[in-house]
Amino acid sequence: VLLEMKSQEKKNSPVDANASNDELKSYFKKVLPDYDEERVYVSDIKKVLKWYQQLSKYDLVKEEVIEEKKTEEKEEPVKEATTDKKPKTAAKAKKAASVKASKPSAPKNVPQKRITTSAKRGG
Repeated sequence: VLLEMKSQEKKNSPVDANASNDELKSYFKKVLPDYDEERVYVSDIKKVLKWYQQLSKYDLVKEEVIEEKKTEEKEEPVKEATTDKKPKTAAKAKKAASVKASKPSAPKNVPQKRITTSAKRGG
């Protein structure tokens, strides 16, 4: 949304976040013609405009940054899922067993003492 606002900024400058509801809706309709008007409230449009104004103030809305991230994600090698589990070495198995043994386990099936109203009153 912010990138689309940036690309349309010259021909369709953003309205003020405090503009009337009709102005906000018509601006957003120009930026995103197919947005869901029932699910996007005027308060949402105001928030987007405020964010855009703040980010633009410091020149932080840039297409290059997002495109760089996309190319970095594509370059990562895809790891194949293996179905065979690697057997643990004896040292790892021993360490796992000692960690399990050192952790105190919570008592199982310990009856909880119930305080009844008669016990609260003292009789």
